[in-house]
Amino acid sequence: MDLRRGARVALLVLLLLVFAGLMLTQALPGSVGQGVAWGVQSVTVVVAAVAMLRRAGSASGRLRQARRLIAASLIAGAAGGLTAILWLVVTGSAAPDPSIVDAVHFTFLPLCVLGLLRYPVSDTRAGSASRALLDGAVSAVALWFVAYTLILEPASVGAGLTLLPQLTVLGYPAADVFVLGMLASVLPRVSFRARRELVVTGSGLALYAVADVGYSVLSAAGTYRADSWVSVLYEAGLLLVAAGAWSRESSSATVDRWSGAVTGLQHVPVVAAVVVGASIAARGDGIDGAQLSAGVGLVAALFLRQLVSSRDRDVLTERLQAREELFRALVTGASDLITLHDTAGRVTWASPSVERILGAQQSELLGRSIGDVVHPDDRPALGAAFEGLLGRAGAELETMARVQDASGDWRWMQVRLVNQLDDPSVRGIVGNARDVHERHVLERRLAHAAFHDPLTGLGNLARTRALLERAHAGPREATVLLVDLDGFKAVNDTFGHAHGDALLCQVAERLTSCVRAGDEVTRIGGDEFVLVLDGPQDAAAVSARVLAVLREPVPVAGTTVSVRASLGVAVTAGADGPDEVLRNADLAMYVSKSAGRDRVTWYEPWMHSDAARRLAIHHGLRTALAEGQLALHYQPIVRLPDGALVGAEALLRWHHPLEGVVPPDDFIPVAEETGIINEIDVWVLEQACRDLSTWRAAGLDVPRVSINVSRRHMTPDLPDLVAAALARFALRGDQLCLEVTESAVVADADVAARALEGVRALGVAVALDDFGSGQSSLSQLVRLPVDSVKIDRSFTQSAMSDPAALRLLTSIVGVCQALALPVVAEGVEQAELAEFLAGIGCDRGQGFHFGRPQAPEDFRRRLVPPSLPAARTGTYDAPEGASGPR
Repeated sequence: MDLRRGARVALLVLLLLVFAGLMLTQALPGSVGQGVAWGVQSVTVVVAAVAMLRRAGSASGRLRQARRLIAASLIAGAAGGLTAILWLVVTGSAAPDPSIVDAVHFTFLPLCVLGLLRYPVSDTRAGSASRALLDGAVSAVALWFVAYTLILEPASVGAGLTLLPQLTVLGYPAADVFVLGMLASVLPRVSFRARRELVVTGSGLALYAVADVGYSVLSAAGTYRADSWVSVLYEAGLLLVAAGAWSRESSSATVDRWSGAVTGLQHVPVVAAVVVGASIAARGDGIDGAQLSAGVGLVAALFLRQLVSSRDRDVLTERLQAREELFRALVTGASDLITLHDTAGRVTWASPSVERILGAQQSELLGRSIGDVVHPDDRPALGAAFEGLLGRAGAELETMARVQDASGDWRWMQVRLVNQLDDPSVRGIVGNARDVHERHVLERRLAHAAFHDPLTGLGNLARTRALLERAHAGPREATVLLVDLDGFKAVNDTFGHAHGDALLCQVAERLTSCVRAGDEVTRIGGDEFVLVLDGPQDAAAVSARVLAVLREPVPVAGTTVSVRASLGVAVTAGADGPDEVLRNADLAMYVSKSAGRDRVTWYEPWMHSDAARRLAIHHGLRTALAEGQLALHYQPIVRLPDGALVGAEALLRWHHPLEGVVPPDDFIPVAEETGIINEIDVWVLEQACRDLSTWRAAGLDVPRVSINVSRRHMTPDLPDLVAAALARFALRGDQLCLEVTESAVVADADVAARALEGVRALGVAVALDDFGSGQSSLSQLVRLPVDSVKIDRSFTQSAMSDPAALRLLTSIVGVCQALALPVVAEGVEQAELAEFLAGIGCDRGQGFHFGRPQAPEDFRRRLVPPSLPAARTGTYDAPEGASGPR
């Protein structure tokens, strides 16, 4: 009981106690006591009616109608009392019997009876409203017979009056008795949610009826006073009606306790009437007209009730047959298998759908235990759940289990069990099994696919994250080995993707052989694998085994290939989550690749800083391209020994708005790595052609401009790209030279050779840049389509002091002369070195001695006729030992 309801009850009890004290002690003068009694009862009637109307507003359907009718009957009764008071005040005497006062007052009876009949009926109770009305009439007539015989007739109520006044005087207790009879009929039928309300309200109406009978008896004796126990009963009854309006809904447990108590309530008046009638007959007393009328009325009401009951029984039988046919149709056509089990789990009933779902007859399933038809692996869990269900009435469970069909196959079923042992119409455990085999198998496949790689069967990236999440939340740290295959693209390109997939599957098997039972291998990308090592172990030893097994030749497409791998190692300790662990391992793997591949590297914090720096450079380069922060500076290339200008190399510069000039060695490797070098190469080609076109339009002669091209542009598209730029700026091919490094050519010599041949077909010269610093050999010069060779500064600057470097340099120059390839010496910073290089046969020179790289507007000032003496270049000499540009 909450505080508000408790406060209301306490207030009602207090008011009743105070009122009872005043009435029973008759402490107030006669007229005052009478006025107080009428006034308090009138206020209480209004309060009860308003409370019932407010409660009706929160209900719907029949319950709302019932509450409104009960409230209307209370208002009608109050109106009758008010009419009597007005008659007394106006005429100075009480209203005669019968009068308008009685007509107004008696309107409460049909309103109250209709209200009782409109209360919602329980689904478990049969019978029409007509039968309920007749049940009430039977109880009312029997109760009237008892009350008249034992109370009213001995008290001479209505005695000495003519017929009409006598009927009016007896009509009040008769109406009250009829209401009590209707209560006895309605209570067993009403829905359990409204039963508490009706019991409390009915108790109030019963007290009100007793008070009315008391009033009739005392009035007949001439001893009635308003301030007496009769008014206390009136007030108690009205307060109970108000309390009924405030009562809560009944619970099912409360209904169970009340059902037995109220079921036989309607039969009590009939039994009492039979006993009283028998006692009269036994004494040989005669009966008067009122008793005879009551007896006849009781017999007539019982006869009519029997007729209505027979009709209701026929209607009910038809409804039951229709419902049974509907139930049979629903169960037969249902896609679910419905079963009934006893407490031992044995099947006592099965729906006809068992034949369609399991291919078995109903009789084959009866008597079998629930454990006999489910998969052995599912029996323990299902049996334990079934046992736990038995002790809890109304409890239910839902689970998945495999059920065997008639062919012996196991099918996944969604099983729902409900304990209805306490339901008298069921008395068992109701089972509902739905065939979800295809859906369940599909869900398991999808779940497997969501966490596994379809090619190798290993876990995928999602599975890797889940493993690392578990390791991160657990007490032990895990070690992550990220394996990236080296040269896998070449296998795909050479043998095709099908053979590449076969190679990946063999690699997956070899990696799995390197780990323990508690570890796991996953594939997170094309040629990237992850080894998650659970708990502390020697990750270095595992890494060594991985490198060793991957170095062994792998049979592919009738031949054998060798793959290598770059490994990065990181631990979960100290990382914020799975993504950070994978990032750390990836950074370490990148360092392994940069260091020469086929090795393992452990993650260190500086790797993240370096990656952040490379990322900042990458984003900065995109901004530089968009906002014009890139520029070309030009460094002269001269003929040796006279120093005549024969060309210029376009060197890239980045003028960062905050960092200033960013060295090429800082951003060119990042551009190569991220691929943005492609866009930079295009920009350099366009800008160099634009500058060259501008100088020529101004009448300035630049024999040739050289630009650097990255290895990423060694593709069949390169000739078309160069041709488009030449055409756009109306230049000849012999005015342009492309410089390519050894590494760009060696990476894929055949593709590079075809691309360069296409460029040379346009008249564009090709120079092999930084020769001697890479992996190429002198023999490659024979087959590479190049027009000149640029010797790396590391040879030229040490040739005068290192005999070995001098011999190598002399050999390179000799080979180039034999192949008729002009030699350009880079890094010439002293006049002595220039003279020395000219002496051993170098054709051209480039370096600070001849001029530093200059912006286009500065470089154009040195564009003079080629016959200018070499002394003019002396103003561009650089200090000895200064390093040159890239």
